[in-house]
Amino acid sequence: MRLKVCGMTGAEDIAACSEHADALGFIVEFPESPRSVTIEEARELMRTVPPFITRVAVIPDFTNAERIYNDLHPDAVQLHGSETAEDVRTFKEGVRCPVIKACGAADALEFARHADAVLIDNKYGEYSPDEVQNVIAQSPVPVILAGGLAPDNILDVLGEVRPYGLDVASGVETRPGRKDPAKVRLFRKRMDLGMTVGGIVGRKGRDIGLGKGREIGQGNGHDRMGQGNEHDRMGQGNEHDRMGQGNEHDRIFRFYKSVSKQGLSVITEIKPSSPSGGELREPDDLNSIVGSMERGGADAISILVEPEQFGGSLELLAGARSSTELPLLAKGFLLNDNDINKAARAGADAVLLMKRVLDAELQDLSALIQHCNGLNIDAVVEVATADELASSIKAGARIIQVNNRDIYGDLDIDLRRTGLGRGLPRGVIFISASGVEGPSDIAKIMVNSGGRADAVLIGTSIMRSEDVEAKVRELATAAKEAAG
Repeated sequence: MRLKVCGMTGAEDIAACSEHADALGFIVEFPESPRSVTIEEARELMRTVPPFITRVAVIPDFTNAERIYNDLHPDAVQLHGSETAEDVRTFKEGVRCPVIKACGAADALEFARHADAVLIDNKYGEYSPDEVQNVIAQSPVPVILAGGLAPDNILDVLGEVRPYGLDVASGVETRPGRKDPAKVRLFRKRMDLGMTVGGIVGRKGRDIGLGKGREIGQGNGHDRMGQGNEHDRMGQGNEHDRMGQGNEHDRIFRFYKSVSKQGLSVITEIKPSSPSGGELREPDDLNSIVGSMERGGADAISILVEPEQFGGSLELLAGARSSTELPLLAKGFLLNDNDINKAARAGADAVLLMKRVLDAELQDLSALIQHCNGLNIDAVVEVATADELASSIKAGARIIQVNNRDIYGDLDIDLRRTGLGRGLPRGVIFISASGVEGPSDIAKIMVNSGGRADAVLIGTSIMRSEDVEAKVRELATAAKEAAG
């Protein structure tokens, strides 16, 4: 997705935006705007724009359009006034650069017949997500979205619509005409989360699975995490008994212990549905398959706790906890201490922390890992790039997960992504997640990781299997063989 930041008025704006924007907009000769610059100013500013960034002359007064184009020769022109479709067609015939027409959603398809792109802006009337998505579906040219966009709402917007690009101005400013580098950077980070997870993370009032009834293991007002008794992590049972069985010492960081054993561990996953696969399993089957996974040889179980796209919940996690002593990983969009606390109360031995999502939400990964440590549970940090991996290790991560599915893009699976974990230091557990259909895929993961993988996380193929126990046994056997 492309980002244009509009309203450049000085070298400071260009410096603030160039690292994060694909295009910069210069509003030329429109005194009514506090972001307007003269032709002379625009010419000098455009000379300072780094290579590969598109310089867009934004022209609100069509009577000046031809003259401004001839004086500046920008990389693109954005007509931002009351032009007719015929005006756009005629202007485009006389220029040698792309022409973008700003308009309302109602007129976008008409302008799309003549312009190289249309930019839907609420200046021309309020628009609904459905209206914009309808234009995107029918337009023969790219559709750009503008109007009221800011770091605080962009994830919600991307959860509803899928434009070619975004155009932002006031939403990343300290005052009209002066861009805020921190806001520009945050806007880009959140935009880059993509449309797959954007709406889930951005939705305010989000509940990761406790929308019904009280919080599991909530206890009384003095017992935030069962801490009224320093020996009782869950605030229930006797001081040595987290779940009424065993010794509490055996339960400290037990997810790490389970997947760090010699060989290749198998983490199965309970996932009711997914954005790419739809419904995977009938709800009534979910708790019953925990025993099948355990009997088949699973070393740990991942439980989806995100309800909207994956059909999970913390109740599902709690149900699994009551059915097995295997270590459980709470998997979803956990963003803060409170989310981690809820998962721990429901019985999680580990929680998934997604580095890119946390960065976009300005969360401190190191602090969240420390919070997990204080609860004696493990943090599984999912990364998608070498930079994310390096910074996660620096933050204290000792379990790294690489997703073979491109969840921030087109959702395609590529087992070569596992190669990202080849250089991990010993002592850091490496999990390769997604994309395993059968034994041959496990063998490929071991090859792609240079033998570095410690565990594979397998969800969809197991959830779709008619015989879960047999499927898990097949995969567990393949894991032992692949590890030699």
